[in-house]
Parts: sequence; C-alpha cells; structure tokens
Amino acid sequence: MDFSLAISAKRAARALIPLTCAPWVACNDSSAPVQPEPKRASSTVVSEQPARWHRTSDDEFEYLETRIPGFGGYYLNAAGQLEGYLTDPAKASSAKRILIEELAGRTFRTRFGRADVSLLSFKPARYSFSQLRKWRQAVNSLASSIPGLASTDVDQVQNRVRVGVADAAAAANWREALKALLPDAALEIAVVGMPTNLLMLTDRAPVKQGGFEIQFVKSTDPGNVRRCTLGFNARRHGYTAQYFVTNSHCTSIFLGPDGTQFYQNLYQQPDFVGSEAVDPPYFTNASDPLCPAGLMCRFSDAALVEYPQFLPVDQGYLARTQFAHPTNGSKTIDNTYSSFPISGYAMYPTVGSAAEKIGRSTGWTYGDVTYDCVDLPSGTLGYWMICQSVATMGSTSGDSGSPVFVAENFDTGPVSLLGILWGASSTDGSFFSPMAGIAEDLGGQLIVR
Repeated sequence: MDFSLAISAKRAARALIPLTCAPWVACNDSSAPVQPEPKRASSTVVSEQPARWHRTSDDEFEYLETRIPGFGGYYLNAAGQLEGYLTDPAKASSAKRILIEELAGRTFRTRFGRADVSLLSFKPARYSFSQLRKWRQAVNSLASSIPGLASTDVDQVQNRVRVGVADAAAAANWREALKALLPDAALEIAVVGMPTNLLMLTDRAPVKQGGFEIQFVKSTDPGNVRRCTLGFNARRHGYTAQYFVTNSHCTSIFLGPDGTQFYQNLYQQPDFVGSEAVDPPYFTNASDPLCPAGLMCRFSDAALVEYPQFLPVDQGYLARTQFAHPTNGSKTIDNTYSSFPISGYAMYPTVGSAAEKIGRSTGWTYGDVTYDCVDLPSGTLGYWMICQSVATMGSTSGDSGSPVFVAENFDTGPVSLLGILWGASSTDGSFFSPMAGIAEDLGGQLIVR
C-alpha cells in the first residue's frame, strides 16, 4: 500500500531532519546486503539539564510514604477514580490533602475519561508500601537460587506482594520458601508462565514514525532476518542528532553496545535507517542493591538508534491505523487520521489506567495497566528487568519495540507515551518498559515531540 497520500507534503518537508536507524528486512535474493557506512550526525553539547525523576514508580510511592506515614500506594479503580491505601484511616483527611498536592499537574486517563483527583479516597491497609517493597526485595534475593520465578510486584490494588511463577511445581517450591519470610496475607503466588520476548504496519513508511516494522540481522545469525517495531522518534538533551527507540533484544547484543544496523522496511541498502548508538550494559548487585545478587539487571529493554542525516523523520508522531482491538487490531494506515501527535509522556503508568500500542504484527491494540512495577526475567535471555509494567493489550512476535501510549482522543489524539513493549505472557498480558526506566538506562529524559 502507498502511504504517501496519508501524510501531507508539508509534514514530509518538515520532517527532513537528521536521524539514524537500524537493519531488519529480508533481501530478495541470496546475496548478502551491502552494509552501509552512514555519516554520524554531529553532536553539540548545550547546558540545558532536564528535571530529575524517580527511577521507578515504587521509588515514587516510597517518597510519598515519607510525607504520608502508612501510605500503601494508589491506583485507578473499576469506576475510574483514584483509590489509595492507608494503615491509619483516621488520617485520611490529611493524607488526601498531601496526595492531591503531590499529584498537582498530573492527568489520569481511563476508558471513562479523565479521573477527578479531588474524588480520591482511601481504604484501610494492613501494610505500608515500604514494608511490602522490603518483602518483594527479599523475594527477589532468592531469584537466582530457586527456579521458576516469573515476576514479582508490589500489588497496590490488593495491598500485598504478588509472585508470579512458571508452573504448579514452582508455586509449591516458592510457597514453601516464602512461608517464613512474609505473612500469608501479604502474599499472592500466581502461576503465570515465563515471559517470552517478541520478535517478528509492514510497509515502507515515507516518513519514519513509531509503529512501523524495522528489520535487522544478528551478527551471530547472519542468515536470519528478524523483525521488530520502531518505538518512537526522539532527540537527546544537548545533542543535535535524531534517534529512535526500540528494544535492546532487537539488536545483536542484548543489553550492550554493538552498532546493529536497521532497515525499514526491507533488509536492503536503500532501506537503511540507522545504527544502534546507545545500549548500556547490565548492572549487578555490586553497583545497585535493586539488582538481586547473582543476576544481571537493567531498568528497560531499550536501545537508542541514530538516524542518518537528512532521512525524513516524523518527530512527535506515531502511526495510526484504522481501528483498535483488545488483541488484534488494524495494521492498515487510516487515510483520514494517519498519525497520532505526541503531547508528551508519563514517567510511570498508573494501575487501572488505559494503555494502547501500535505494532507491526497485531497493529493497534488496547487494554488496561494491571501491574506498574514488576521485576522479572527478560524471556529466556538470562537477565533481570527492574520495575517493568504490564497491560492487558494483545501482542505477539514482531511487536517488540512497539510504542505504548494512551490516547486522549481515539480519532485525533494527542497521545502520551508510556514506554515500549518487549514481551508477553499467556496469562498476564504484555510487558513494557516505562519511560522512567528508559530514561534511567539511556542517559536522561528524551525529547519526543
């Protein structure tokens, strides 16, 4: 399909700015593609510094507990209203005043529309958030010694620690291991299966936007062309180059720099769109206690790919298809509303809020955020992901790297980015790295519009 009619000439002209991308498309013959030698965009350092953020939503909840003693977290309930936990309900009035003050300027969107923060209410909690987090970290400390751990989370909806495991045998082993570690009332063990990584709109985009297919080849498997999704375009504070974000596992070396080259949409020289520029290595417990001993950790499955100069790039837009569906949406670009403008991003999602994604395999899907800060292994790759988010939207192979967002208006947007999708499980839904984790790993907050 020719999508040039869906994007105006004015938009295309505006988008002629420096960028870099990466390789993922099959050639039409058996010969190996010629590897390009793209010119790198020059980088000019400036003095602008972005505001600091909490690394994870759990960090933010612990900070809120320093202002609200006994605070147990908050979420959006089934009616679309903010609801929190408090160990001392008698202090709900002062807690509400402080929390509304802290949330000033924040917008919470659900399927019902925007939540009215002034309607915030509290329920009695058995445990404070910091106590639950300590127990979750104690569970994580056993991750390298007891097999079958699929995820851990401080579940602020149920005021307990949720431990996801691979199967019934793992559930029995973990229940036995944890019975002396935390009270039964503070623990849920759920058989969720192990997460798996996702690799696989599929036409060439005349101007590069988040949501389109990209292709690449791993250096360890040069005969196999792989497919992922371009997440979103970005710039870095202090640099003039243009980039896009996709998954680190969509590169030759997972969680490490390797210069992987990407293509959109076919793995051939004319379709070259950039080279991996930023993909920091993992860290361990020796440098950060959030990483369980014996494991290798990151806050996101994200890499930054630099576009070559003068490639037409649609900074601040995501592709928009014809319709959304919970599990398998449209992959055909809508000629009336061909893209979503990006208004900004949320550093961490809120449990109960809406979440959507655009990906090359299942198109535009949507659901709700069910867990906001899950620690879990990254598929079968042997690494531990800190504070990942989970939503019920559908995804499958090839959707890795998809932009995750929430739209204020289904027709015209704008949208607020929540992160990028990297995996799924058959029971919990789709996993994505939130924007806070991406910023932590990639060296700071990104400019996305």
